[in-house]
Amino acid sequence: MGGLDPSLTESLAHLAGQPTDRNIWRLLPYAYAASFASGDTWRSTKYLSASDVMSGGEHVLMDCVSALSGALLGFERAEEASKAFIKASCAVLFMMKAEEAGKYSSFPIRAQFSLMEKFVNCSPFVTRSTLEIYMPYTILHAAYVDMSLNKQRAGDVALQSEVAFKEGKSVAASVE
Repeated sequence: MGGLDPSLTESLAHLAGQPTDRNIWRLLPYAYAASFASGDTWRSTKYLSASDVMSGGEHVLMDCVSALSGALLGFERAEEASKAFIKASCAVLFMMKAEEAGKYSSFPIRAQFSLMEKFVNCSPFVTRSTLEIYMPYTILHAAYVDMSLNKQRAGDVALQSEVAFKEGKSVAASVE
């Protein structure tokens, strides 16, 4: 994504017109970060590695967070908001990971980790190094490995890597 979308910025200008409105819109990254831990949507979604998407289209949220931040806040404030989104989202996701065997056992936390990388890839406001501060690449890599072995949730039984390799079984091959 190159920069701010002029048509989106123009169509949403009335929402960000007043200084008090801007202060409210600055909370948008925190609302999106909190959404990782709420809602039934996450319980039924799966990461589809063959397409690098979420089965319910949740991967598109990352583009939305980036585009709305830019359109409503302008480039400079969107950069600040994007960093806040990454920091808050990583905190939420790590809290969920700590409680994965209990309260968040039905959430695809590994796939949610991967969405953070999607965000930095689509956002013109932050780079991979910003994400690295809050979520080291080794954690993302481990999440991708688990997902390729069909372990997306705490209760999933991962395929043995040699079996998955020999038989070609993985999330990529088991699209439901």
